[in-house]
Amino acid sequence: MIIAFFQSLLGEVGRKILDFYMEYSLYINGFILVYGSCVILAHKAYDSSLNKIRELLEIETKMGKQKKAKKLDETKIDWDAVQTAHWFPLIAVPKKIWLQKKNTTNMQNLFSQEHLREILVEKKVEQREK
Repeated sequence: MIIAFFQSLLGEVGRKILDFYMEYSLYINGFILVYGSCVILAHKAYDSSLNKIRELLEIETKMGKQKKAKKLDETKIDWDAVQTAHWFPLIAVPKKIWLQKKNTTNMQNLFSQEHLREILVEKKVEQREK
């Protein structure tokens, strides 16, 4: 009786959407669960890659901004080492759900000089250290 009341409030299109969801809820919820798990792992991959870049640049938290900027400008980053920092093959920027394949081109785009300067030197982006 309660279901019939709610279905009457949904209208014709709403009932069709509800029926579709009820019929395929296992597949829909399963997809959302798997994708959400991938996003969480991709965020961990991002954090691991960022920590690997910090390690390669030998940047410490107590360093001054100018020293960090100088190290960032002088050091060439080994992108293969950054890619292997985490086992998961996808990467996602924190607070985003768009997944990207972890390859050299995408890593260079995600961790560009300007973006690294914001993260490591200016600290505009919140750091999540383990």
